[in-house]
Amino acid sequence: MEAYKQRMIDEYNQLKERCMRIEIFLKAYKERQVPDFELSCPLELLQSQYHAMRSYLKILETRAKFERIDLIEKEKIYTVEIPVGDGFFQTLCQSGNGNLCLSDHKYLSLEKLRKHNSYVPGGLTEKKIKNSTVAWAWQFAKEVEDD
Repeated sequence: MEAYKQRMIDEYNQLKERCMRIEIFLKAYKERQVPDFELSCPLELLQSQYHAMRSYLKILETRAKFERIDLIEKEKIYTVEIPVGDGFFQTLCQSGNGNLCLSDHKYLSLEKLRKHNSYVPGGLTEKKIKNSTVAWAWQFAKEVEDD
């Protein structure tokens, strides 16, 4: 990716995060959920800053469309290939309640295992794996390359 595109994506994501934080603060302040806090500037100034930042976000989004830059970072998808001996592998599956667990099936074919991984809704992402009860399986994760 060209450097200017990555800078634009980074700028967009940082600005979006800051907007969200100001929005949360303004809402909490209006609902008096920030006791013992006194603004050092007028509330209207902070609101104006928020609106200016939101406007700039819209400008960046419009510019990105013209320049064909995808501002939304796609989460990387992984396959998990856990060696269990004799050339067999196990992988993770998603149970009915949405939790990841170790599959009962042992695969001799990595191609079939990878196909099985593709059935997990949304794919196996780093966040999904690391926040699961089988987080230890992350050590066997390999990024799926786009075709």
